[in-house]
Amino acid sequence: MRRTIEADALLARLTQLHHRASARSGARRIELFHRAAVTLRVGRRDERGSLTTHEGFEEGTAVRLENRAGRHAFSAGSGSGESVTERLIAAALDRPWGAGVPGAPWAAATPAEPRDHDEHADLPAPDDLARWLEDAIDRLAACGDGVRTVRCGVEAALTVETLVGAGGLAASRVRSRVWATARILRPGAAGQREAHHAAAARSLGALPVDGWALDLPPEVPGRGRPDGRRLPLVLPPPAAAAHVQALVGALHAPGAAPGRPVGAGWRVTEDPRAAGALLGTTFDDAGFPTRARRLADGGSVVGSIGSEGFLRRASFRDPPVPTAACLRIEPGSDAPPPRARLAGSLRIHPLDDEWLLELETTDLEDRRPITPWQELVLRETPESLVRRCAAAAGPPRSTHLGVVTPALVLDY
Repeated sequence: MRRTIEADALLARLTQLHHRASARSGARRIELFHRAAVTLRVGRRDERGSLTTHEGFEEGTAVRLENRAGRHAFSAGSGSGESVTERLIAAALDRPWGAGVPGAPWAAATPAEPRDHDEHADLPAPDDLARWLEDAIDRLAACGDGVRTVRCGVEAALTVETLVGAGGLAASRVRSRVWATARILRPGAAGQREAHHAAAARSLGALPVDGWALDLPPEVPGRGRPDGRRLPLVLPPPAAAAHVQALVGALHAPGAAPGRPVGAGWRVTEDPRAAGALLGTTFDDAGFPTRARRLADGGSVVGSIGSEGFLRRASFRDPPVPTAACLRIEPGSDAPPPRARLAGSLRIHPLDDEWLLELETTDLEDRRPITPWQELVLRETPESLVRRCAAAAGPPRSTHLGVVTPALVLDY
């Protein structure tokens, strides 16, 4: 199978395509972005099934144009090469300038670190992925309590992204990453409980084989919690990561005003240059150098996601927009409170003027569950949620969302 991609050859080819396209398009500026990915997945579709292997390859190209009035056009599609680029340029020029295209800035020169390549970027062997998965399944089974791994898989990807634009912009990025997912069933007070777990890292060796098991507090029998009992709410790292990502999008978007009060645990930084960051990079998806930015200091909002250095593409089919991709919560010195309400899962539903939070929770006494897992529904605004963030407790964990966070303690 194909296990490498020649990044330097791709960049040279894209540079030639950019030179030809610039001469033919009639646009004031043109930017070409190309992404190619080789993937390898080992998985099991059900608990009695054998492991299966799937190999894949995907590539696509995006074109961004600017006319002399400073308005933009954008088009993207699968494939690469001169005919694909010409077709995409024609499609972009066929649309009204500026129609539905964010006006992201243009990098005018190559970034200081234009070759952002992982040192050992390649795909693991299929046997190595299979051994990791079998070990992870065994560790889950060792948790006891009737835990069953219904469906699971581990996938490795080698991705090469190249960017060429006006003013000599030429940069390439090579990344290898590994993701693991599992659908797990375990006995509960009201029958089988289903949970979905995920983990991710920059390499197979950095992916914790017991990561799924860490998120499985035991089930206890009982009739439920007493009515009216108020306890601090603890979000462990997997739930905290989704919480952090949603709140940063709501309260630290570009142009957000500083000074909004936050709780002592809301100390947030966007840091694309942190060592080992899952989505870290030296330049953003428009070619601007990246940098760390403090968003909140445990007292108030002090920053927002900016433009240059924070532009990301959700896929090659999307133009670059300001996005937080490498969020870090500063850990505190305390452990999670011994008497609290622990969230095992979290779903956030943004409504017009508030958020609806669906949680599965159990009450803790001396950090041990004393009630069955049951649903809890909260109605909050993003502003009230960051004020309730009283502490960040325990060691930080890297999550599959790219957020590095300890447990968050919300004051209730």
